[in-house]
Amino acid sequence: MLDSAVRAEPIIAIGETERGAIYTPEGLADWVAGLVQAELRMGPATVVDFACGQGALLAALGRRRGLRLVGVDVSKADLAIAAETVSRARLIHADALVPDDSSRLPDAASKAIGIPRVDGIVLNPPWGIELPHSASALRQRGYRLAQGHFDSAGLFVELALAALAPGGVAGLILPDSIFFPGHSPLRKLLVEEAELLLLARLGEGFFPGVFRGTAVVVLRKRKPRAGHEVACMALSADDRRAVLAGQTALAAVAAREAHLVPQTRFANATSVDFDIGVRGRHVAFVDRMREHSANWSHWFASGRGVELSKHGGVVTCPACGVSRPAPRKLQVVGCSGCGLVSELDDLRSQTIVRPLTERGRRWAPLIGGDDVGRYRAAPSREIRTGVAGINYKPGHDRAGTRILVRKTGIGLRAALIDRPAHTTQVVFHYRLDQDAPPFFAHYVLGLLCSRTLLAFHLLRSGETQWRSHPYVTQKVIDALPIPVPSLGTAEWARAQSIAQLAKDLMGGSGDEGLDYQLEGLVAGLYGLTPADIATISGVLDDAQDLDGIRELRFGPGRIAPVSV
Repeated sequence: MLDSAVRAEPIIAIGETERGAIYTPEGLADWVAGLVQAELRMGPATVVDFACGQGALLAALGRRRGLRLVGVDVSKADLAIAAETVSRARLIHADALVPDDSSRLPDAASKAIGIPRVDGIVLNPPWGIELPHSASALRQRGYRLAQGHFDSAGLFVELALAALAPGGVAGLILPDSIFFPGHSPLRKLLVEEAELLLLARLGEGFFPGVFRGTAVVVLRKRKPRAGHEVACMALSADDRRAVLAGQTALAAVAAREAHLVPQTRFANATSVDFDIGVRGRHVAFVDRMREHSANWSHWFASGRGVELSKHGGVVTCPACGVSRPAPRKLQVVGCSGCGLVSELDDLRSQTIVRPLTERGRRWAPLIGGDDVGRYRAAPSREIRTGVAGINYKPGHDRAGTRILVRKTGIGLRAALIDRPAHTTQVVFHYRLDQDAPPFFAHYVLGLLCSRTLLAFHLLRSGETQWRSHPYVTQKVIDALPIPVPSLGTAEWARAQSIAQLAKDLMGGSGDEGLDYQLEGLVAGLYGLTPADIATISGVLDDAQDLDGIRELRFGPGRIAPVSV
């Protein structure tokens, strides 16, 4: 039965995308519903879905007895379908985040449903949509996560934690961006306010047309007990294919693959990392690497290149001649020069990037992401300079000795150049400070290109499989544990040797022996043991067979020595 006593007319249909509304698939809904029900207290329990859509999660719970079900959504059309699908649920038309103009957390939760106690929550909230509420208005209502670039899904997590009774259980289907560096405030909220029962990283493919990975979090609302461990799992590519093909169930994979991690390990990490791929023999290696963390990036001025794609498409205002990068989605464009608002079709289109030629006046070399390889980078294109409205970031990305790191792709790709060239927005640049040790850029390059740091990065990020839009961020790069040696120490001498080998490898000698000699120096720098070296080899072997990983696997009999 549809209850509209508490209602808020939506400005935007939550859960709607360009391809239409996205709903929870039955297999995923059944698994999450089963996990929640298994953790509920004995006796009658009230379970709420604050963004129920057409009722898939409620329907999954409806197949179980002894539960009072409540669903809330802003879409009347979806609720009408849910009413036919879930006969035993009370359905409410409302905006659960802000049910009226004065509600604040935690009162908002009870006002949305009119129920004082919520024992359980199942929730697949809308991901990454534009909400009809400003960030400041949301903060006034108590949403702490409405800061900076926040995801709508995170606000629903706050709502769920506010709504749950002490000891209550929630099963949350979230974007796997929860594992990314920018979402540490959400992770911090979870580890401080709840006892985590399950962290699962499922990957892409569960929601057709959505090119983002899926995560599942199951939690109990109470302060974590001493010694509490979290069940963690990440679907391998083979298991995901089997699950999506209906050949196996998520519950079966979880029973086989889940491993336990102390919640304190997540809570004590600098960025509250959910590094669920670190298990067993990995732990000693990761901890040893983290002991060498230092503020290495302060020796560099860093940033990104010109905010333009490698294809160089721009549109130009007919009134003032100011250009901007061609928008992908906007059909109406405002000019930054004169403020004129124009239809996209009325603007003049041109391309200011072309293949590298014998450049003439007003053209300069351009390095894109696909031009950055291991140790070496060279421009394959050139960009027209002096186009009004395009931010070339003068002086920052094309002068001095610079390490270039490719933003896109799985793994780490780094090179060093010392000749003038522009870079695109998918290339981070690190320009060496004049006061830095003269060998420091080549030393850092050697570490960034090493198998040791690659294995650490893969474990920490969990990025070991193909996905639609893989990338690293500058925060990820800056947080890599790169030691800063002191003058006169053995580490200083070792760093100089690493720098010299990196310089030799930059020259394109192709000497595999030099590459493995550098790996031995890096192993000695971090004090790695034979077990750590075996861990590195295993991580690279277990990762999906992708460019950037395949060529760095240790060959037979070529395990790097522990110390050189």
